[in-house]
Parts: sequence; C-alpha cells; structure tokens
Amino acid sequence: MLLLLNDKNEQKLARPIWLKKVMELLNDNWNDEISLRDLATEASVHPKTISKYFPKYFACTLGEYRRKIKVVERVKLVERPYRVRFTPDGKLLVATMPNTKELIVINTATRNEVKRIKLESTPLGLIFSKDGKTAFVTATQNDFVLKIDIEKGEIIGKVAVGKNPDGIALIGM
Repeated sequence: MLLLLNDKNEQKLARPIWLKKVMELLNDNWNDEISLRDLATEASVHPKTISKYFPKYFACTLGEYRRKIKVVERVKLVERPYRVRFTPDGKLLVATMPNTKELIVINTATRNEVKRIKLESTPLGLIFSKDGKTAFVTATQNDFVLKIDIEKGEIIGKVAVGKNPDGIALIGM
C-alpha cells in the first residue's frame, strides 16, 4: 500500500533553535569528526536530546545524516538534490534531482556515481522496497508515482495519483 503526502497534507514540525545550530555545525564541518557531546555543547542541549529528536525532524538518525552529507559533498554534485536516501542495505545512495529530472545513484563505499536515471517528470519523494532493488518516486508534473528498477535504471511501472505528489511512504511491501 502506498501512502502519499503533499505539502498541504504533511504536518510540519516547528524546528527548535538548537537544531539550527546542530545543522550549521554538521553542514559547515561535513568532513570533520564532531562528537555528539561537542554538538550538544555547542547547541546547549543534552546529547540525548539530539539523539532522540533528530530523527523526528529529518527521518534519519544523526549518523545517517552525516553519511549523506559526506557522500553528497564528496561527489560534488553540480546541483543540490531534493531528497537523498540510502537503500536498505546502505550500499547505494539515491538522490532526486528536480532540475535535471533524474535520479543519481551513488555507490556509498567508493563514493562514485554509478548511474543517472532520466525521468519523464520532476522527481521529489523517494522510497525503496525492502530489498532495495525497486524505488518508488513521486513525479510532480505528471502526477504519477514511478516504479523504478534501480539495477537496470529503468521505469518499470507508474500509477496516476493525486495532484502534486511529494512525500511517499510504503506500507506492507
């Protein structure tokens, strides 16, 4: 079952002030090892606060976010991706690139681009099947969810959905 969210339906969480400081430190020092204790000290919060609440605002752990930043920065993408997700096994990172209407697939071990998958519409939301071989991507211009075979780099299906799909969740697959 697919669960789709768009900006009107998504409940936005107001981000606390300490989170802005943590984000600045992580993004400005992406190549440095900053301890959780140092982040907490700089943000004037307890380390457990960061560990507990970070995933609520970013849908990933602090460690996953750090890995995403490092891969994206080191690959030196020409433009910033809209969404960046790891496959369930952590071997690949996939980024949605709205301006070029494509997905970029990156090997996380080598930090090299594996392939670019051209799409027919602007990709935004991104989620994987449990085995990580299939991606489901919201395509806003045509109001579709695309089913993509990551290994082949091909669109293998699509489903018409409501207007301007963005966020996506996969339940029971």
